[in-house]
Amino acid sequence: MITKAQLDERLKQNPFTVLWEVIYQSIADEISHGLLLPGDKINEIQLANSLGISRTPIKSAISKLVDDGLLIKDGKRSALVSDLNVKDYFSLYEARMGLEGYAAYLAAKNASPYHLKLLKETISKIHDATHSGNYTEYRNYEKIFHLQIVASTNNKYIIHMYDYLMQDLSRYQFSLTKRARLESHSENYLLGEYRKHLRIYEAIYHGMALEAKDAVETDIVTMYKTICVISGSTLLSNPPSDSESESS
Repeated sequence: MITKAQLDERLKQNPFTVLWEVIYQSIADEISHGLLLPGDKINEIQLANSLGISRTPIKSAISKLVDDGLLIKDGKRSALVSDLNVKDYFSLYEARMGLEGYAAYLAAKNASPYHLKLLKETISKIHDATHSGNYTEYRNYEKIFHLQIVASTNNKYIIHMYDYLMQDLSRYQFSLTKRARLESHSENYLLGEYRKHLRIYEAIYHGMALEAKDAVETDIVTMYKTICVISGSTLLSNPPSDSESESS
């Protein structure tokens, strides 16, 4: 949970930010990165005392987190981190299929030399994390890689829509892809993931728009299938096939 020192540092860096928004983002980040897990309790009074502030901004932050589905109320003065909903996870990946596939297509057409340089640097860092077996670094650079693809589209509406997805997406990815990794051989898992991202990068770098779109959609289809297996879910009994991705 956020400490007083961390809160003071964030306020120092962003002196005009509203206090409850800083607390909201801090708790949301901890949920997204698995530092707060489903079922963990947040008590308004305890948090206010530990931060040395009134309960009012805490209440506002918790209320917004409840509205966004990250917390559920547990009495008047506390809330619990909400459980992961596999159906919502599938919905997120359906949204990714439409948004990220086309973003990769546009990136291959529109990416500037600057954006291509950033993608090259990030895929190199993904390579290093893969071969060192550092899963945490791999996940961080993978997230950056996808953000850079979206930024490379130079389309502010696509960028805005992807930003909207990122909070929930980070949370679900951290939890469920970690399970997938633990249920497979870690080295083989990371290597397979790296190769898929290398294919995406090379397609964008060489301006192969359809190949870039297909590479991203194939990656997303693979994740659909993985989540079906590790969740034992039948919610997506007929996930899109690779051939369907190519024709979409």
